Amino acid sequence: MPYDIEQEKRKTVQEVAEAMQALVKATNRAGRDKEVAEGLLKGLITSHPTLQQSFMRALVQALPEYAKRPGDLRNEAARNWAGQAAELEACFPFY
Repeated sequence: MPYDIEQEKRKTVQEVAEAMQALVKATNRAGRDKEVAEGLLKGLITSHPTLQQSFMRALVQALPEYAKRPGDLRNEAARNWAGQAAELEACFPFY
């Protein structure tokens, strides 16, 4: 069977979306923001340096679209921050 790049792209989007949903669900710890941040940091800094950079690159690329998405007062500050952060210059080499 020939390699289907579009199918692989869709698979990547689906796998990352599922992983992100699991991550967001795992951060649902009322009053535990410090511990959640510690866990996020631990997971990130114990990953391979190239993967850390790839993750940050993808996150920065997602910010402008996230900022434009509709929401309500519960995520307004997050969307506003994402819009501001998206305007910052970022360079993540080594694809």
